[in-house]
Amino acid sequence: MRCVVLYLGLLSAGGCGLGRSGLLEPAGTGDSTTTHTGGTGGASTTTTSSHSTTTSSSSGGGSGGTGPVAACDNGVIENGEQCEDGNSTAGDGCSAECTFEASCGNNIVEPGEACDAATDCVACQVSGASRCVSALALPLGNFTGSISASATGFGNPAVDFSQTDCSDAPASVPVALYRYEVSPYPEGLAVFARGDGVSFLDAVVWSYRGCLGAPVACSDDGAYLNMGDDATMVTPVEPAGTILFVAVASWSGYAGGFGAFAHPFRHWALFDVGPANYTLGGGWVSGVGSIQVSGAGTAFQATAQSPDIYVAGIETIDIVFQQTLSLSASSTASIEASFDGGAWVPTSFANVTLSDLDTALDTAQIARPAQAQQAKIRFVFNNAVGSVASWSVAGVLVGPAP
Repeated sequence: MRCVVLYLGLLSAGGCGLGRSGLLEPAGTGDSTTTHTGGTGGASTTTTSSHSTTTSSSSGGGSGGTGPVAACDNGVIENGEQCEDGNSTAGDGCSAECTFEASCGNNIVEPGEACDAATDCVACQVSGASRCVSALALPLGNFTGSISASATGFGNPAVDFSQTDCSDAPASVPVALYRYEVSPYPEGLAVFARGDGVSFLDAVVWSYRGCLGAPVACSDDGAYLNMGDDATMVTPVEPAGTILFVAVASWSGYAGGFGAFAHPFRHWALFDVGPANYTLGGGWVSGVGSIQVSGAGTAFQATAQSPDIYVAGIETIDIVFQQTLSLSASSTASIEASFDGGAWVPTSFANVTLSDLDTALDTAQIARPAQAQQAKIRFVFNNAVGSVASWSVAGVLVGPAP
């Protein structure tokens, strides 16, 4: 399955997924609901979580039962849990009881809080004249937006080439402002944006942890994935429940339209200066701006394998990657996954042959087996006798399908 999400000006409305016909179809909302029901006269609670998360139903027994007791840190959002990070470590945003670790009023924006300030902030949620009140829910997948000259003004971050340690400059420019809440599991957020090339010429994207908080990530000039003048913002992995405000603007402050792509992730690797904790074998090497492998007429198999990735709660896993692939003869390229140390299984990007040669930002998908919590992925290159083929990968993002 090939899902081009942002490449050489190609921006399509909505997300994309693989339909039963094999054609690209609009993706759903990705929301799912977990319901726990007690016995006769028992209580029923419903927890809705974002992205593609596993749907389950449990029933307790006995008159007046309250349903099953949640088992915190088992990788599954259950009755009464606000978050699930797979550990019982204190101070990481999700307590050993699977509740947000936040203390409203300490002037620190913490999970579950949209703000923590003296003005325009009530019970650590934005209110009144706060410039964040008008923020739209951040669409996931491909989307388009526009900025008017009278839009909300934010300080333009002093940013160049995807600095992650950035601060507001004195200038204030109109922005398109979005709000995004990290799912009940720890995740990061990637947002790529491109101006319309008419009045909106140079996109810049930055995010705040909570309204008016310190910027946590920002991007201009496409330092990630060789995207030219496109902004390619990637946040750190944030604790479950973290509320991010994402601003899209033109660096010069002009109003106009833009196209963008947003995707949550559990794993992000950029191969610009090295293998990024990947295990390279059989011919994969770390080159300039990518990991790469090439054949010279002999038969061999080469693999590039990721570290463990926490995938609990994901139903359909997206593997988004930028590649340059050139195949010949009987050579093949594929991406495989292994869950909790099990056998390697193919993703939707499997046994790609000569007719599929491509240079693009592509998406592979695979369903997570029930109860699986950890996964590895690997890029598999099979070179045939007499074949001169090559494959390079600049970066990869792994997370829940929008």
